[in-house]
Amino acid sequence: METVFLLKRKKSLQKKEKNLQNKNILDDESNEILHHLNEIKIKLDYAELCLNFTSDPLLIDSIIYEIMSLQKKYDYYLKLSKKKGIVIKIPNILQKFPAS
Repeated sequence: METVFLLKRKKSLQKKEKNLQNKNILDDESNEILHHLNEIKIKLDYAELCLNFTSDPLLIDSIIYEIMSLQKKYDYYLKLSKKKGIVIKIPNILQKFPAS
């Protein structure tokens, strides 16, 4: 069930990204940054779903480390986007799992 949700979410994000590309608002580097941010967001959503359905302590630890790793990558690309002047809304997932 959650994979269907994630696939729909991914298609929606790709459609939004494609619309921006068609309007020629963003250059190639900006498109790449947005693509990475969208992919990381999808992976964070999936990790959150996995965390909700897992009871094994080892898997929980693994998922938490995965979330932390994805947040660091997100922070990196967010800084790049700020340097390029790209305005991005911060997703709710990062508010649920604040980076340390």
